Amino acid sequence: MDPESETIQVFRLSDERDKAPLEHGIGDRLESPLLPGLSIPLSEVFSS
Repeated sequence: MDPESETIQVFRLSDERDKAPLEHGIGDRLESPLLPGLSIPLSEVFSS
């Protein structure tokens, strides 16, 4: 999480060791295939 640039990097397990993390910004929603129904608007995370 980088509060200055208001971004979050998501690392996922993969067979590809050099796979880059996914980067999400303030206009995105953070969701996880492991937790169906979980959806966090990043605008709320960085709103403070």
